[in-house]
Amino acid sequence: MTGDHTAPDLMSFVGRSNRSKFREQVLAPLLASGVVEMTVPDKLNSSKQSYRLTAVGRALKAEHRPSDD
Repeated sequence: MTGDHTAPDLMSFVGRSNRSKFREQVLAPLLASGVVEMTVPDKLNSSKQSYRLTAVGRALKAEHRPSDD
């Protein structure tokens, strides 16, 4: 994940089709743990809402990136 992505973009990345289950089972835990943040946090249901990795998320991504051995 690089840059900002909408919920439907993220759903396609992980192969989910049910938006409410995606929010409940995937997105909410990522938001709660601080891995992902909203681009418009004061408007939860904005049509312009997107999500991006936080510093914590970028660190986890770097940690799990395969090495070039």
